[in-house]
Amino acid sequence: MSAPALAADRIVDWHATIRIGADGLLSVTERLALEVDGGELAKGLRREIPLEHRDRFGGEVSVPLELVAVTHNGAAEPSSIASGALVTPALAAGRHTFELSYRTARQVGHFADHDELYWTLRIAEGNAGWDMPVEHISAEVLLPRPVAASEIRAEAYTGPPGGRGRNYVQLIRDGAVGFTSSAPFGPGEGMAIVVDFPKGIVEPPGFWRRVGWFFAGNPRTVGGFALLALIGGFAYRRRIRGRGRNYLPGDNPTPTALP
Repeated sequence: MSAPALAADRIVDWHATIRIGADGLLSVTERLALEVDGGELAKGLRREIPLEHRDRFGGEVSVPLELVAVTHNGAAEPSSIASGALVTPALAAGRHTFELSYRTARQVGHFADHDELYWTLRIAEGNAGWDMPVEHISAEVLLPRPVAASEIRAEAYTGPPGGRGRNYVQLIRDGAVGFTSSAPFGPGEGMAIVVDFPKGIVEPPGFWRRVGWFFAGNPRTVGGFALLALIGGFAYRRRIRGRGRNYLPGDNPTPTALP
């Protein structure tokens, strides 16, 4: 007796358009063509987007995510965000096309001599249960204004997380970069893209905004600063109170008069 055939869910085509605003806000539209064959996709599409990473100082960075719209075969689709994943209802067997629109921020890295966008296109970051083959991935990154192509640097990596594969083709033009894969992807594989552009195109966040983000993402650090401030204030108060009492030789202050 032959073994039953395994379900062969797959992503036939996946395209992302990433628009970077002058204020650093990203408006993203993803179009995914799926072939559902009774595997995990039958439970619904789950597109995971990492919402936490570490900055170059080692601090935890939490990024916002706002779902704008989801369409399924051209019609509006109820969906939700759960733990950094866009989740849709169950899917019947067959071909499905989804379009996901969402906004996010704090994704542009600001360095000394350039700014950078790093973006991953992988259906489930670290979630093996949702791994499936992807036949083709493409992406387009649009800058806020038409920067000369000669001032833009770009590259991509294909394969599993951390992979350094080069199975892609890219095209840089004024104010935009396009990527397209040149080989299919196995389960758990995808593409990570990097686009570097001159400073001044995207306005970096101000000092106090960065401070607010830092404390919002590092509550333990906030607690530590608060404790130090409390201890320091108490010590300062004790010192001021002590300076306010000048006893003469022979004085015998009562215990209640001691600081």
